[in-house]
Amino acid sequence: MSHASLSISRLELKLYRVGLPKKDETFFFFKINDWSIHDFCKQLGDLVPRITTAIEVQHDLARIAKEKKRARLEGTDSQILDMTGVNIAFSQQGLLQVSDTIL
Repeated sequence: MSHASLSISRLELKLYRVGLPKKDETFFFFKINDWSIHDFCKQLGDLVPRITTAIEVQHDLARIAKEKKRARLEGTDSQILDMTGVNIAFSQQGLLQVSDTIL
């Protein structure tokens, strides 16, 4: 991934102090071994298009607000909307491991 491919739509969501809207969440933890760093980075490249952007989160939050407003106006309970988000984070050590490979 080159620096030129980065855009504001891919900025980390915590910069906006917004997280992914969720009813449930699942965490996967992994350790990057020195012998697997290149394979990991290749697979990470395959994951990047699936990561939820800040713009997509804003859209989802707007959908939620619209549903809550609809329910309030109709005097009904709001419905849980079907949406999925993907986020990824690295520890400082993990980021240092992959930075030489992906940047």
